[in-house]
Amino acid sequence: MNGAHACTFGRSATIRVSIFLKHVAALTLEEDRHVSAAHDVLRCWFFGSATACLARYEFSRYLPATLNWIEASSVQADIFITGMSNTDAIASALKSYKGPLKVDLVRLNPKVDSEAFVGGKANLDFFRPRLKVKLAVLALWGNWYNSLGIAEHSEKFDFIYPGFDEEIDESRRIIPFQQMKRTVNNNVRYRLDAASALRPLASGKVLMMEPPPPNEDDHIKQFPSAFREAIAATGLTPAPIRRKLWKLQSQVYADMCDELKMEFFPFLTEATSPDGLLASEYRFRDPTHANALYGQKVIEKLEQIHGSLQ
Repeated sequence: MNGAHACTFGRSATIRVSIFLKHVAALTLEEDRHVSAAHDVLRCWFFGSATACLARYEFSRYLPATLNWIEASSVQADIFITGMSNTDAIASALKSYKGPLKVDLVRLNPKVDSEAFVGGKANLDFFRPRLKVKLAVLALWGNWYNSLGIAEHSEKFDFIYPGFDEEIDESRRIIPFQQMKRTVNNNVRYRLDAASALRPLASGKVLMMEPPPPNEDDHIKQFPSAFREAIAATGLTPAPIRRKLWKLQSQVYADMCDELKMEFFPFLTEATSPDGLLASEYRFRDPTHANALYGQKVIEKLEQIHGSLQ
């Protein structure tokens, strides 16, 4: 059996939840400080209001790998959003959304078979009716650059990014730009296969969201999460290098948009610090993601885009 949340977000931001108990019992959180929150979450699921539970905790970031968000609605949505963990900021903001649009959000975990993904591939029959909207938004993957470079490699490296950041630390091994570009492209592009599968099903505009830029060092050290051991072992890669890796990854997203006739949705400049990192007020309590305030800003932007469509 597969666990699934069924959620409808509209004017009243109501939430309908269905979840198999074995998956709830498997809920684990990444940080010790969240253990009491986990207990409260479980009590909410078993004995209380799911809406109240979500209102208290942005806990979707800590759902186990065996759990998917699945949106279910009997009414056609105005906007369809789907993707992995970078949809969580939007989902957190939607729980208090009282705007005019009905939003259908599907939180994916492609590692686990569900209605949406089977054998690591998108179930086109599941997505086909949901993509018959004026505006669809894809927030696929996005954390690869952190997996590659948030923690220092044993051989410290740097590279010149022509036209973006040409400063380098000459004490490090300098990797040619084209070699870095090929590495990032080869490792990110295949992860976006779902975009190639879903794009032909869409009847309206399709946006591809740019993942968040890197966080500053102090925030990552405070909330290292899954990167705790790697960072403790080798230290943090300097933020300027991580920013160049992020930019390279983003270029793959932009290239895919051009190829598939989608529109690249850049990370909002208002949520970016002067040095190009994730601004403090938009950080989630982990090393890589944006928070519900950023999700709110994205929803506001999507309302504007939707309103401009005929």
